[in-house]
Amino acid sequence: MNSGKAIRFLFWNLEEILCCVLLGLMSVFSFLNVLSRYVMHFPINFADELNIYFFVWLTLLGSALAFRNGSHMCISILYDRFPNFLRKIVYLFVHTVIIVFFAALCYYGVLEVQDEMVLNAVTEVMQIPLWYFTIGAPIGSAWIVLRVFQKSFSDLKQGKY
Repeated sequence: MNSGKAIRFLFWNLEEILCCVLLGLMSVFSFLNVLSRYVMHFPINFADELNIYFFVWLTLLGSALAFRNGSHMCISILYDRFPNFLRKIVYLFVHTVIIVFFAALCYYGVLEVQDEMVLNAVTEVMQIPLWYFTIGAPIGSAWIVLRVFQKSFSDLKQGKY
């Protein structure tokens, strides 16, 4: 596989790859923590902390994947009855609201990360910089905005709205 194909593959499958890695790590940490807690009576506190932070990343990456595939849950009983021109308007409105929401989340996430860097905030148990994990909010939000744009352009081009 040449480098262009590898980069294209990574771009189109990044969410699946990262979600699999994160879910696998969360499973291993949880399993080891249960064993440690009930067999040795000594919990692994950092495992709980990591799982919480990984869950945030997993949620945002999973949302980006769902937006990319158009697989978010929806109730379209009214939407399906609209004429085609009205569907397009509603489709564009909904996608605009989604983009504005996640752009705002990205912006405020960046502010949060900057604050954590300035304050030298660290995680409670592991004592490592907190922004290593909270940077997932602006990155995930920006990735969602990208995927919503991609899906919107693809759907509009194909007339699927």
